[in-house]
Amino acid sequence: MFIAAPVLDDYSYENVVKHSGIRGLFRRPGVPGQPDGLMTDEQIATVRTHIAKSCNGENGVYLLDGKPDRTGQCGLVLEKNVDRLQSLGLRKDVTGVAGMTSVVGLQGVPIVMPAQVLVPFPTPLRNSLPRRVTGGRTALWRQLVTPPVSTWPSVPEANGTNVTGRGANVVYNESNVSLTFASIARETFLTPEALFGGNSNITPGQDFNVAEVNRLFLLMNTYLGEEAVRLGGNVTDIGAPSAPTAAAVQPASTVGGLSTATAYDVQISALTLEGYGSAFGNTVLATGRVSGTDSAGETNAAAVTTFTTAASGAGSKAIAVEWTAVQGAVAYNAYIAAQSTSPKYVGTTTVNEYTFTTLGTPSTHTVNSADQTGNANDSNGLIHYCTGTGAGYFRSLNGAVLTSDGTTNVAEYKTAFKYFYDNYRTAPDVIYEGSGVMTQADQIVTGSTTPGFTRFIGSSEDGKAISGGLFVGDVKNPYGAKLGKPSVRRELHPLLPDGMALFVTNQLGPLYPNASIGANLQVLLGWDYRLDQFAKTQRTISQEGMDLNGALAVYANFALGAIVNIGEPA
Repeated sequence: MFIAAPVLDDYSYENVVKHSGIRGLFRRPGVPGQPDGLMTDEQIATVRTHIAKSCNGENGVYLLDGKPDRTGQCGLVLEKNVDRLQSLGLRKDVTGVAGMTSVVGLQGVPIVMPAQVLVPFPTPLRNSLPRRVTGGRTALWRQLVTPPVSTWPSVPEANGTNVTGRGANVVYNESNVSLTFASIARETFLTPEALFGGNSNITPGQDFNVAEVNRLFLLMNTYLGEEAVRLGGNVTDIGAPSAPTAAAVQPASTVGGLSTATAYDVQISALTLEGYGSAFGNTVLATGRVSGTDSAGETNAAAVTTFTTAASGAGSKAIAVEWTAVQGAVAYNAYIAAQSTSPKYVGTTTVNEYTFTTLGTPSTHTVNSADQTGNANDSNGLIHYCTGTGAGYFRSLNGAVLTSDGTTNVAEYKTAFKYFYDNYRTAPDVIYEGSGVMTQADQIVTGSTTPGFTRFIGSSEDGKAISGGLFVGDVKNPYGAKLGKPSVRRELHPLLPDGMALFVTNQLGPLYPNASIGANLQVLLGWDYRLDQFAKTQRTISQEGMDLNGALAVYANFALGAIVNIGEPA
């Protein structure tokens, strides 16, 4: 709302403050160099995007002319500019309003800041893993493994006439491990309109330092890029799933909308984290071959498998299928069509089973023509190391849920702990879970809806500060207790898809005194974060990039593992 206000003869800061109590708007006489104090087009455009709070912090609103007065404080808008400003939509015109109501529009406008940055930057791996700049393009180290002797070690006393009493020779296994560094990068640019439009003298204390904000977002987006690669980077193809088979139990006749006694062709593909898309917070799925181009992060599929719905009863309107788990996959895509036509994408699952209930809306997305899960620009991430062939423990629950071991522990976790101890004499330090898996484990440890123990919750003196609910920060490892690691920390990773739990050992423990491994997982770097300023190819202030070069090193891969294809409770 713009009103004609008294002209101040003295525009010193003190006088402005003195008169600010009327909480109105002031105008100033003509500005030198401008006829009648008329604002320039640039000043009008600036006022359109910036309405400043009063200079002294009072609630009165001042409209600024874009020029500081002699004290360096804000100047004020000439009354002659009011019509021009109103034409820009800054005024809400009202006519004939009875009484003073909010419709008149004399409310103050509290300006908090030019923009509130409501963007999450979850990067737990990047924040916690040790990192070391080694330089170079690769890292190389040797590993010695001494397997147990193949014969019993006790020997007889030597008698001087023969060579009995000699023990078997120690056997060594040595391997060279090489790691190739990969680059991670993000880019941005800044236009002069954005730079100078966000910095002006009409909004004291509220200038938006666009260049610095641009670089901050560049840095944080590079953080997110590194987190995605450290978790889900995958260099080699994971391989297509085997052909699906019919599940032992088919859906009831009330489930689904397929035609009875009808043949359908089905195919299944597998997805890495890149294909699943959850690393970017928007689940932009790879969904097969689109307009003649395969989707990145998705495999091809086995040959078409034909299933026929039953004439009646279970399986008459839906088809439940299952397949062997693919190591390295975080999800699977399902494709279906009427027999002798190319199956089309209909859905995605995070377990190795799927129930087809409909053909869905016909799409043009068929399965990839080739496996596109290997990314030569990647370095392998945690999912690869925990689920690949080098991992110490891998188990697929094939859609089953987690269960209790009877001692308020998760049975499947406890089985994994025992395996790590029995086979490698080590114990995990942390389990990374998705939100659904974390909820299951919490319910098991606390006894679900009927906890196996009582929790006494105190209250404040007024009796109003009672808190409820249970969550589990760690789970007990009876085998790890023998290694000084009685508990395993649980971490919710925001980018990890549901259906999997990753077991990570950072410290091998006291039974590896000569390993010379301070931390089992480390980020080795050719170079760490750096700002790169490119030669400009557009009319911009700057074109910049942020990049780093390195890879996740896992020295004892056998100390990592995973449980995958964890189903959801009914």
